[in-house]
Amino acid sequence: MNADAARAAFASRPAWILLLALLFAAKLGVMLLGANRGLDVGDDGVFLFSLNEPALSPPLFEFYKLLGHLDPPPRFDFLDIRLLRIAAELAATLALALAAFGWARARFASVAASGFAPILLVALLGSLLGVGARGFGYNDATNVVLFAAGACLFRLLAEPRGARALAWSAAAGFAIGFQLFVKFPSALLLLGVAGCGVAWLPGAGWRGRAAIGAALLAGAAAAIGLFVLSNGGVAPLVAKWRDAQQLNRIAGYGVREILAVYYHHDNGSHVNGLRLWASVAAVFAAARWWLRGRPDAGDRALAVALAVGAAVLAWGSWTYHAVNVHPTLVFLFCLVVLLAPLSWALAFRVWRAPPADPSLRRDAALVPLLLPMALPVIAILGTNVALTLKLPGHVAPVFLVLAILLSELARAGYRRFAATSLGLLAVATSAAFVEHHVLRPYGLPSALYEQTLATPLLPELRVDAATKDFVEDVHRHLVEAGFEPGDPVIALDFMPGLVAAVGGRSPGFPFYAFDKAAQNCWAIERAALEEPPFLLLGQDMLLAQHACIRAFAFPEQFRLVAALRNPYEAAIRYFFGGPPMPYVRVFAPVARR
Repeated sequence: MNADAARAAFASRPAWILLLALLFAAKLGVMLLGANRGLDVGDDGVFLFSLNEPALSPPLFEFYKLLGHLDPPPRFDFLDIRLLRIAAELAATLALALAAFGWARARFASVAASGFAPILLVALLGSLLGVGARGFGYNDATNVVLFAAGACLFRLLAEPRGARALAWSAAAGFAIGFQLFVKFPSALLLLGVAGCGVAWLPGAGWRGRAAIGAALLAGAAAAIGLFVLSNGGVAPLVAKWRDAQQLNRIAGYGVREILAVYYHHDNGSHVNGLRLWASVAAVFAAARWWLRGRPDAGDRALAVALAVGAAVLAWGSWTYHAVNVHPTLVFLFCLVVLLAPLSWALAFRVWRAPPADPSLRRDAALVPLLLPMALPVIAILGTNVALTLKLPGHVAPVFLVLAILLSELARAGYRRFAATSLGLLAVATSAAFVEHHVLRPYGLPSALYEQTLATPLLPELRVDAATKDFVEDVHRHLVEAGFEPGDPVIALDFMPGLVAAVGGRSPGFPFYAFDKAAQNCWAIERAALEEPPFLLLGQDMLLAQHACIRAFAFPEQFRLVAALRNPYEAAIRYFFGGPPMPYVRVFAPVARR
C-alpha cells in the first residue's frame, strides 16, 4: 500500500476509532510519565519487599520464590515495579485480545469486517484502570496468568483438533497450575471452568476431548511439579500450606470474612445496581410502547433506557460513599454489570451465522464469550477487598467481550444502542482514570501533578514537599539514633514503603498492619530477631500487641527519638481504612545509644 492509499484508509476510519486511539495514548502517557511520581508508603512497599526479599513473602505466594533461583537475584526499586506492572498488563491484554480475535473473526461477520484494531481499542478502554497499588503485585501476576490461560483456551477453541489443540490445552493447564501459587482459589475455579469447556468443546469428538483434558491436567501437573522442585520437595510445601492456613485465620482471610466484606462494604454497588436495572427495565418498557410500530423501536428504546439508567446510577453514586470507593468506581462497576449480560443476551438473540460458515451453531459463537466475562470474578475471588474497588484492575476481558458484542449488535441494527454504550464506557473509564490516577492516586497524599521534588533517599522518584520533608526527617532521626542501611525497621501501622524509603528492611514479613495484632506477632516471631529493631508507630501500640510480642519489650527496650507530623494520614485512612494517625513516632533500641 502506497502512502496516499494508507492515508486514505486511515481517513476512512470512523471518528470514534481515532478518539479511542487518542484516549488510550493519553492514558498510557500519563501512566508512563507519572510512574516516577509519588511515594506510596503502603502497598507499593509490600510488593517491593516481596520482590526483593522473596523468602519473606506470604506463604503460598510461591511465584515470588522463583526469583530467588536467579543468579544474581534481581533487585527492584519503586520505578521498576511500576513500569513492570504497566508492561505486564498491556502484554497480557494484548495476548488475550489477539487470541480472542483470531477465534471471533470466524464466528462474527462484523469482527471479520472491522479488523483487529477497533476490537483492541475498545478492549483497551478497560486496561490500566486499576485503582490499587501502582507496583507489580500478586493481583497483577494473577492477571498475567489468567489472561494467558484464557488466550490459550481461545486458541484451543479456534483449532480444537490435532497436535496444536493438545499443545494449547497443555499451555493453558500450565498457566492454571502456575496460578495455584499466586492465588489458589482463582486457579481452582478456572480449572473447573476449563474442564467444563473441554467437556462442551464442539468439533473435537469424545476421544479428542479426553486427550485435550489429559493435556490440560498434564500442563497443570507440570507447573505444580516445578514449584515442588523449586521449594525442595513436598514436605516444605506442606509446611508452608499449614503456615498459610494459620496466617489466613489470624489475618481475616477466611471464607466467612471475605463474604462479609463483599456483603457489608460493597453494598453501595449492589444497591445502585438494583436501581440501575429497575430504571432501565421501566424506561425500556415505556419507551418501547411509546415507539410501537417503528422498525427501530427496540433500538431507540434501549438507547433511551440506558441513558436514563446511567443518570439514575450517577445520582445514586453521589449519595453513597465508603472507604476507598469513589462514586466513579460505583458508576463503572454498575455500568459493566449492566452492559455485559445485556449485550450478550441481545447478541445471542440477533446473531446470524457468517457467510463463510453457515452451519456454525449459535452457542458455538456466543457461549465461549462467557469465559472472558467470568475472568474478572475468577481473578478477584479470594480477596477481602470490595468488588467495586477490585473490578477496574481486572476488567479488561469484559471490555474485550463488549468490543465483539457491540460490533455484532451494530451490524444487526442496534447502532444507537452500540454507540450509546461505547460513549458511556469511554466517559466512565476516563472519569475513573482521571480521578484515581491524576487527582487522587492510590496511596499518595496529593495529586500526581504535585509530585515534583527530588530527594536523595529516592533518586528514582519525585515527591511533593510534605513527603520530601517527612521522609528525610524520619531518615535523619534514625541515623542520629544509630541506624545503618539494612537494619530491621518494623512499621506496625502499615508503612512498609516508608521503611524502604529510609533504607531499612522489614524483618520476617513484607508489612505489619494496624489492628492486626496476631498477624504482626506471627511475623515478628517468624523474623527470629537477635536484637530489638527500630520501630515506626502511627498510633499507640494495642494492648493485644503488647501481650503477644515475645521478641522484645516495648517500651522498656526503646527510647522515643522523634514524633513527626504525618502527611499520609488522610491518604492512609481513605485508601486503607486505618485509624487516625496524625503523627509518626520513631523509636530506637536503647542499646543503640
